[in-house]
Amino acid sequence: MKSYTKAAKELFITQPSITVAIRKLEEELGVKLIERDNKNLYLTEAGEIFLIHAKEVLDKMKETTRIMADIQSNNKKILKFAFPPAMGAWLWSEIYPNFTNKYPNIDIEIEDLGTKEIIDAIKEGKIELGFGVLDMVEDKDMETMFVKKGEIKVLINSNHRFKDLEKIPIEFLYDETYIQYKRNKTFIEKRMLEEFKSYQINPSIMYVKEQSSAYDLVSKCHGFAATLDDSISILKNNTNIISKPLKKSIYFQSGLIWNKDKYLSEAARNFIKFIIK
Repeated sequence: MKSYTKAAKELFITQPSITVAIRKLEEELGVKLIERDNKNLYLTEAGEIFLIHAKEVLDKMKETTRIMADIQSNNKKILKFAFPPAMGAWLWSEIYPNFTNKYPNIDIEIEDLGTKEIIDAIKEGKIELGFGVLDMVEDKDMETMFVKKGEIKVLINSNHRFKDLEKIPIEFLYDETYIQYKRNKTFIEKRMLEEFKSYQINPSIMYVKEQSSAYDLVSKCHGFAATLDDSISILKNNTNIISKPLKKSIYFQSGLIWNKDKYLSEAARNFIKFIIK
């Protein structure tokens, strides 16, 4: 807080209490943690180092408390889970009502995230478990479990000139506008651009902030997009969009992702066992 007064207010204690606590801490450690300069407070080098380690200790204590609460079988369990709806829409029908009926004591908090965002969220402790593209998991701290194989499909307008083709050669798309959801975030973009590069194609790319915007633009014949799952309702129910596999198929593996060095809650373990079955 850069201020004893502000820190005292934040902690709901008196200012002298903080001053005494800091002085006792410095005496115990034998180093100066905080200096005062023209009424401003700042951390010394020792203070900066101590702060880093103190945060680690507090985080460990929070994690320990969470684990102890999880071990108490009579407690309500919460599973923080994430997956990209554009790929794992089938999970909804598995979670509701199948999983929730089998484990009524587990509440699931679901977030809509891409695979890269899922990995980052797991690292930061924001979620415990995710479902995504395993081909994107390169971090050695991540544990994965294969669930199913998928194939990238191209989305075109139902009146597109390629509508009667069984499969679309990627080189046929050289003069088409490629509509992509987010930049530098998705497996689809990475793999599609790699394929374009292998054919020495530099496509015109239109980036959009929402996945639904990409589908809407395809529906209005403003270009083509790609998807990891063409069975989702927003595509199946849109008669203006059809999906086609590429002539040179692009396959991927999808599955569950979690941090192998972190305690996996009972709720997460039950979910993994449920998906395996």
